[in-house]
Amino acid sequence: IGYLIFTLRISSDAKIVVLDIPKEVAENLLRKYYLGQDLKISSEAVVLRRESELIAAIQNTPYSIGAFSLAYAISHKLPVNHLSLNGVEPSLENIKNNKYPMVIPIGITIKKTPAKSVKEFVNYAMSQAGKEELAKHNFVVFTQKK
Repeated sequence: IGYLIFTLRISSDAKIVVLDIPKEVAENLLRKYYLGQDLKISSEAVVLRRESELIAAIQNTPYSIGAFSLAYAISHKLPVNHLSLNGVEPSLENIKNNKYPMVIPIGITIKKTPAKSVKEFVNYAMSQAGKEELAKHNFVVFTQKK
């Protein structure tokens, strides 16, 4: 239900400021789709502690690039560019249609015999009302049954 995107504020002759957070999943996606497996992250990259710090920094740092949740960017109408991948825009529609591949699934894992409150939460999250609530916050909901 969640995924990351690149956002960028740049001009053709500016030095790019790389903003990052210590998150292995994001780095693996960046390497797979943009940077290549062997490309090293610059020692000049600004590493922030939290995604919220990265979001604030990318909005206030000209000529910067970073990655964070598209759902957050859309729901908060952030003034950032969403970079396309192989000509495919990271839109909710392209995510739903499996056209934009840089997706991080977010799932729920529970014990075989969960507490009543956990079971109620999962039932709500998987219900039509739960899916509609997630969609209100610009998450794309995919249901995978095991």
